[in-house]
Amino acid sequence: MELSREERTISTLVAIVGNEQLRLAEKDYSFYLKKDEWTIIEVIRLFITDPEQVRDFYILMESSRKAGKLKPSRYERPNPYPNNNEYSYYYDPFTITHWAIVKGITIPDILTKWHDQQLKLREERPLNKTEADAPVPAYYSDHLKILIQASGYFWANAEKSEKDTHPKNEKVVAWLVEKGFSAISAKQGATIIRPKWAAKGNY
Repeated sequence: MELSREERTISTLVAIVGNEQLRLAEKDYSFYLKKDEWTIIEVIRLFITDPEQVRDFYILMESSRKAGKLKPSRYERPNPYPNNNEYSYYYDPFTITHWAIVKGITIPDILTKWHDQQLKLREERPLNKTEADAPVPAYYSDHLKILIQASGYFWANAEKSEKDTHPKNEKVVAWLVEKGFSAISAKQGATIIRPKWAAKGNY
C-alpha cells in the first residue's frame, strides 16, 4: 500500500531526527540563526530531538499553516521532483519560533533565548517609513499602545478551538508589569485584551 504524501514526509523527518550524525551542535544553531528562512527539514532538526515527537509537531505545524495561523515566508514548487513538494515551504525563523513558544512547545534553550533577544530588538527598533507615516491618534496613551502590542504578541497565533494556545493571564500580567504597569493595572489589562472566546484566565 502506497503511503500518502504526509506519511512519506513524516517518515523522512523521523529518520532525519533519529540519525545521530545529523544532530545539531551549538555551533550549528549559530549558523542557522543567521539565515533569513528555514525549510521544514531545518525547522524539525532545530526544534525536535526525539523522533517520537516528529509526527505531532509536523501535524500541528501543518494544521496551523492550513488554518492561516502560521504563514510561510514563501512557497517554492520543486520541479521536476514532485515527491519533494512536502519540503517546499520556507519559514521566517522568528515567526516559526514565536509560534512554537505560543503553542507551548518545548524547544532548545538556545532558540528560546534567541527569540527573547529578537523580541526585545523588535520592540526597541525605530519605526520604518510605513509605520512612521501611519497616523497615531494623539490621545493614545503609552499604556494603550502597550496593550495593543500585548494583544498581538499573546493572541495573534492563538486558535479558538485549541485551549492550550490560550496564554494564562498570569503570563500576560508578568509581561505588562515588565513594561511598567502596576500589578493592578496589569491584571486589568490582561483581562481587557483577553478575547471573549478564550479559556478562563486562571491567574
